[in-house]
Amino acid sequence: MKKLNLLFIISISLLLFSCDCDTDENHPKNRTITVTGSAAMTVIPDEIVISVTLEEYWPAQFTSNVDPKDYNNKVSMKKIEAGFFKTLADLEIPQDSIILDQTGRRWQYEGKSNLYKSYRISVATFDKADSLIAAMDEYGVSNIRISEVRNKNLTEYRAQVKAQAIRAALGKASALLKAIDERPGKVISINENNYESLGSQWPGSSNNVSMISNTFMGSSGNSNNEDTFRKIPLRFEVTAVFEIK
Repeated sequence: MKKLNLLFIISISLLLFSCDCDTDENHPKNRTITVTGSAAMTVIPDEIVISVTLEEYWPAQFTSNVDPKDYNNKVSMKKIEAGFFKTLADLEIPQDSIILDQTGRRWQYEGKSNLYKSYRISVATFDKADSLIAAMDEYGVSNIRISEVRNKNLTEYRAQVKAQAIRAALGKASALLKAIDERPGKVISINENNYESLGSQWPGSSNNVSMISNTFMGSSGNSNNEDTFRKIPLRFEVTAVFEIK
């Protein structure tokens, strides 16, 4: 019986010893450094999407002291669209850049209603977008705005920013450890913090992005004169854990 108890105690001791060694070897918690790294870029759009809403109207709506029940001679959607498409043709905007987004009816006064239609128009430059917006300053256009800005290489630019954020984390770890004559070793983990300004929604400003990034990458594209708020801001942040050599 004593022999069996002795063997049992020895087995438990060996098991505990084995667990302690495994923890020390595979989980170097006392010899790691945790840092964050971030990077930013501003991208010049190569596609600007403009949303335009057309709506029927009564000329009397724009005349003071006219009771809504006396509204008559409504300007139809057919007539409004004719002028709309002529303006787009004059601006040399191709038909395949124009998409009907939605249509419906708004109830107005005394049971009267107006038909409305919303279109999305894609142009390549802000000069063209500005010309289009200026040309739509007429009755029948109830709303016009820039709704999206895009760039066909946005996926590639995002990848560049993410890589730069990881390099920024390594650089920060190296700088901190240099002060105590240490160096970072292999990476233990990298976690995405999902802090990214996607910039596809309008408007977007990159000013705040550059202020809070510890790495700032130059704008892509050839123009240095674009208004800052007309660029797509991208920012990415990671938290990385490095082993200390």
